[in-house]
Amino acid sequence: MAKNLFADNSDIQFYANEYLDWKTVLDMKEDSYKKSEGAPSNFEEALDNAKTELDYLGKLVGDVIYPNAKDADHEGARFDAQTRKVILSKGTEQNLKMLGESGFLGVSLPRKYGGLNSSQTATTIASELLGAGDAGLMTVACLQWGVANVILHFAEDSVKDAYLPRLSSGEYGAAMVLTEANAGSDLGGIRTTATLDEASGKWKLNGSKQFITNGQREVLLVLARSEADTSGDIRGLSLFLVEGKDAQVTRLEEKLGLHSSPTCELVFKDSPGILIGKRGYGLIKYMFALMNEARLSVAAQGLGIAQSAYNEALKYSGEREQFGRKIQSFPPVADMLVRMKLQIESTRALIYRTAWCVDMHMELDRILEGVKAELKLAEGEKKEALKKKRDELAALCKTYGRYADVLTPLSKILGGRTAVEVCDSAIQVLGGYGYSREYPVERLFRDARIVDIYEGTAQMQAKAAIAGILNGALEPLIAQITEKAAQKANTDAEIKALLGDAQAAWKTLCEAVAHVKSHEGKPDHDIYLELHEGALCQMSCLATAACLLLDQTLVSPRKKIVAHRYLAQTLPQVRMLADYVKKENLDSVKQFAALTK
Repeated sequence: MAKNLFADNSDIQFYANEYLDWKTVLDMKEDSYKKSEGAPSNFEEALDNAKTELDYLGKLVGDVIYPNAKDADHEGARFDAQTRKVILSKGTEQNLKMLGESGFLGVSLPRKYGGLNSSQTATTIASELLGAGDAGLMTVACLQWGVANVILHFAEDSVKDAYLPRLSSGEYGAAMVLTEANAGSDLGGIRTTATLDEASGKWKLNGSKQFITNGQREVLLVLARSEADTSGDIRGLSLFLVEGKDAQVTRLEEKLGLHSSPTCELVFKDSPGILIGKRGYGLIKYMFALMNEARLSVAAQGLGIAQSAYNEALKYSGEREQFGRKIQSFPPVADMLVRMKLQIESTRALIYRTAWCVDMHMELDRILEGVKAELKLAEGEKKEALKKKRDELAALCKTYGRYADVLTPLSKILGGRTAVEVCDSAIQVLGGYGYSREYPVERLFRDARIVDIYEGTAQMQAKAAIAGILNGALEPLIAQITEKAAQKANTDAEIKALLGDAQAAWKTLCEAVAHVKSHEGKPDHDIYLELHEGALCQMSCLATAACLLLDQTLVSPRKKIVAHRYLAQTLPQVRMLADYVKKENLDSVKQFAALTK
């Protein structure tokens, strides 16, 4: 394993130093460098801060967190039934302590609360690095980030002041408390209740929750039904902050992976709660914001797991000899390693672009709200100028919001798929040793499997993305990329060929989408769409990643090799998936009873 997972990863360095448009995001994030305590004075300082922080984290992961991961997995989190306390492994405790001391438990919080004020792009890179080091630890840390951000954006100032500094330092830990026995993906089925005592103005929560990561900690954001007679209706749900001391852990789940991360069952009995935001907005506004952030983090977690599995496979294949040769010199093994690397780089292209689009949407939305407030007080020429600025910002904000809404679930789908497939290939490269606990890849494989499940299964992500795919939400982004490549293609034959293949992949996707849309109004259309939305999303992942790699060829000569090889293996997959969609075969549904008998 590399000693510094940030500095020693050439592809991440490509994004950090050559490809990403850091300036646009950081200029907005830092309010054009208005002077405040601890803030950078210009773009160069802001970018240097971000890269220095990621460099520190990359070294911490390489030197401490990854080496600790084996023992943290083996020891795991334990539940003491007598004291009803959850005990973390020594390695996990050490890792959390170091993350808190370095400010990384408040990575995106403003500096006034002890955070690093990181952009979503930098935070996503940090998620990948932590995922590469210890996926269980990353789950705990990223939940802390998400919970802190919800408090930051929606809680009253007194709540922010009381909890955010402690979350940032690691004095407090946090959990997102949603899932119940009968309410997994269908959160409208939540039965935990929140009752307001009109006399005291205090809320009391009653009910039980399960599959709660880090549920033993001090700050719990709980989704509960606050409105009477709203069973099954998400508009009856509100969000509450409950202190961990007022909830009871009854057991820990025994899981396939993520052993360093405790997954708890919780019971609330007249537990005091603090309402976050407005009643009835718990899911439709506050938790959706948290879940979208969590889904991007989980996508990056899968990417990090895949990167570590690839690193182990590449190292082993360069040392292991059979028949007098290093095994990576055998064509089937070399091809497997190349495919793993291409999966990782294409997935990173999609996830990092998603993070950048999220940054753009968030910062534009924040600035837009400021302009709207200023407009209310303006008069004359200034008012007209502000109206124009408002309209321009609103249009841009809407564009990046549409991109983020589609790219986030696609990133989650691709991150989960890449994690499992790359880890599976890594085990194959190591052979019997890959199946043994002597090497890390079996742990990585166990940890990878959850990426496709929690924070919304791949099937739920497909439902979240499908409307944007059918409506062509990404087409302006793809057009922008291909038009830029077309200009370079006039003088570069390699880019011309890559452009043709990337356009062919996107055209094939668009033809499949058009076919599905033409099916509207026909019998069984809803079943047909639901059955094939996963294939359409998979095609979108592949075709979008291909176009993003094409864009990177305009910056890096090496990416021409990557894009060429990726398109050679991707274009046939896209065409195969399109054929599957166009066949309109519903046999697996219509003949379910006969086929499964």
